[in-house]
Amino acid sequence: MRPHAMELNTPSVTQREIEYAAEAVSSGRGAKATAAVLAFQRNMARCVGRKYAFAVSGVRAAFFLALRAMGIGPGDEVLIPEGADFAAAAAVLHCGATPVFCDLDPATFTLDPKSAAARTGPRTRCIIAAHMYGLPCDMQTLEELAGKSGLFLIEDASSGFGGLRQGRAVGSFGDISVFNFKDTSLVHTGEGGMLLSSSRDLVGRAARLGGEGRSVANPLVYDIAAHDFAMSNLAAAVGLAQLERLKELVEQKARIFNRYRERLGDVPGLALNPEIAETRNSFLMPFIVLEQGGAGDLAKRLWAGKIASRPALTPLSSMPLFKKADNPVAHGAADRLLLLPGGFDLTDDEVDYAAACVKMLLRDPELKKAEPAPSGWLKYRAGLLDFFARIKKEGCVLPFTHNKRNYSLSLMTPGQTDDTQLAAALGELRLANAHMFTHSPANVEEEFRSIMNFYKSPAGAGFLLFLIREEGAENAPLLGHIGLSSFDFKKAECDAEGPLLSASAPAGLAAAAGDALYLWCKSALHLTRVFARVRGSDEKSMRLSTSLGFVPMHRISLRRQTLPGAEILRPMYIPGHDKPDDFMVIAAKDL
Repeated sequence: MRPHAMELNTPSVTQREIEYAAEAVSSGRGAKATAAVLAFQRNMARCVGRKYAFAVSGVRAAFFLALRAMGIGPGDEVLIPEGADFAAAAAVLHCGATPVFCDLDPATFTLDPKSAAARTGPRTRCIIAAHMYGLPCDMQTLEELAGKSGLFLIEDASSGFGGLRQGRAVGSFGDISVFNFKDTSLVHTGEGGMLLSSSRDLVGRAARLGGEGRSVANPLVYDIAAHDFAMSNLAAAVGLAQLERLKELVEQKARIFNRYRERLGDVPGLALNPEIAETRNSFLMPFIVLEQGGAGDLAKRLWAGKIASRPALTPLSSMPLFKKADNPVAHGAADRLLLLPGGFDLTDDEVDYAAACVKMLLRDPELKKAEPAPSGWLKYRAGLLDFFARIKKEGCVLPFTHNKRNYSLSLMTPGQTDDTQLAAALGELRLANAHMFTHSPANVEEEFRSIMNFYKSPAGAGFLLFLIREEGAENAPLLGHIGLSSFDFKKAECDAEGPLLSASAPAGLAAAAGDALYLWCKSALHLTRVFARVRGSDEKSMRLSTSLGFVPMHRISLRRQTLPGAEILRPMYIPGHDKPDDFMVIAAKDL
């Protein structure tokens, strides 16, 4: 069975994010140029219980501005846990200060307050505390330490967003809290960051330093040589939409972790993300703790089966920029903690499969790759891909009748992709039906050669191309073709292209061929729905689509663009921005 590749982490993007981004692009001018940024800052501050916020282009900029606003510079030391984001250490270096690495709590793998207290010296000015993939660290004790020692405290809230510690929201601790909005974060903007505080003075200084250095008295005048670190309105619009879905996003992460706990919770020598009293873990990423170590080796063996994973902890002081610090817990844990797939779109079937792989590999240390029996849609996918491989090799013919004559849909085999005459015939079909497509290539035969190379490659496993011919006629000419691709195995759906017919094809043949193919899709492939994309200006194809039972679901405006040797119709994502030259109809047929 073909292994199913599972990514380590994937963001959650819905129509809401797309609409908010389109609105920011189409109306974000003049007085509205920063409307989304201001709203995102306001909503983030309200969400975590802060008064002031400044959104920036990235998390490293957020750390840098926070440290600069506190006056951190050459000669100062900043305490950082070994498990922090490298951006925190880099920002300390950018300020000319010295990072001092602290050990981790052996129970939570977050900053150990005892280690921080022991490393506090006369030059220490600030503590940076970081959470651990959803588990908040002991911020109350760190606040007490900072207050007693006269230190600033920065909370790196990125990995704990959505969590609580003793009733307080992650992001509400310390003098400044910093957030990362990369696409691996709970809330993402693609790239971006933010610093929040209840100190107007600190955020004001950070905003001045990161907002180009405009004069407070006159924004048209620059009175300091500052940085342009402000977040874009477009990124903030995506963040706004994400933030409105915070509860849903946390619940999705918890669902994935709980499924792993059900499957791996009783495995000897293994533990999952720590959970502690009076704390709500947001479970940004699921990870396992291996009693005997071997996280790096296990990651390689999991990837041999297409399961992405990686060590969850790389101590900062082990990196080439620094001298290795004496932090035994952190360095001992580096080969014991392993991240498992935890993307928002991960299904229960995928979690079950990943967990089964972990169990098999731990049970047999000599096993190089785990291939447990899949279940649910993974089983359906594997079975269908095996079926596709077989029928592509052996051939598959679907006979049908039209106007008392016999025809067939014959599945193209990989061997036929080297047939130059067939490639030319397919190219002629493409030219004859150019009105159905959104692009006109300069060399149609060359395009079909590329398609046929893809068809016979491993990447084209889920691509089926059926050739339409009359049965019984000697050297029957090619009358047309229908393609099936873009299979969504989770939903048992796919896309259809065509039928594309030659000028010599009899009237009504396209509908008859389509009916035969979709009946086979239902009975042999157990598909539930097929999608078609039809140019709105192509009235003939629109009528054919309707006669085959396709129902329009979505309409996309298209704008014509002329390129060297070709013409292309591009989607217009901003309705009303220009008058569309055409439109694409997405239609669906329930089987």
